Amino acid sequence: MSCIVFVFLTSLDPFHIVGTRLLPHVKQDAKHLDDAHYYEKYYYVPRNVKTSWEKAKNYCESNGYQLATFETLDELNSILKSRMQYQQKLFTHYTLIGGQTHQLMSKQNWFWIYSGKQIAYKMIWENDKPNGDEGNGYCLSFGPTMNSLKFNDLSCNSSHHYTFICMKVKKFMKLKILFL
Repeated sequence: MSCIVFVFLTSLDPFHIVGTRLLPHVKQDAKHLDDAHYYEKYYYVPRNVKTSWEKAKNYCESNGYQLATFETLDELNSILKSRMQYQQKLFTHYTLIGGQTHQLMSKQNWFWIYSGKQIAYKMIWENDKPNGDEGNGYCLSFGPTMNSLKFNDLSCNSSHHYTFICMKVKKFMKLKILFL
C-alpha cells in the first residue's frame, strides 16, 4: 500500500520547506507554515515564483520529493476540487507537473517522468494547445482556469511565473502479528 502526499511548492526559498520542517512529516509539521492549505492529501503553498520546469523538478528532487504526477483520473479530480476551494489564493499562474513528451504539438504522446507510463486518460487542452511553445514545448503544466483543469505545453527551460506541485510517495509495510 502507498500514500501520496502532494505539496504545492511555489517558492525557491528553502526556508519554506526545510525551515518549517515540512520534510519528511508533511501533515504533522505543515501547521508551522502560516499560509499552507491542506486539502485531502495535498498541501498547497500559495506563492508564485519565476522558475522553469527543469528548476522546479530539481528543487522537488533536492528536497526528497518528485514533481507531481497524476496517473489516475481520481488524483486529477482531487486537484480540480481543491482549485475550487482555494481559487483566490492558488492557481493564479500555470502549475508545473511531472509530464513530458518527445513529440512537439502531440496531444496523445505524453508520459509521466518518474514511472515512464503514458498518460492513460484523455487530456483536455487549453485552446490552441499544445502549440509547441516556439519549438520547445516538451514539458507539461495546467492552466489557471478555475472551473476546469486544462493542460498546456511549455518549454522545460524558460523561466516565467509558475506554481509547481511536488509529491512524496510513502510506502507502508503491512505487519502480521502471530500469536502462538
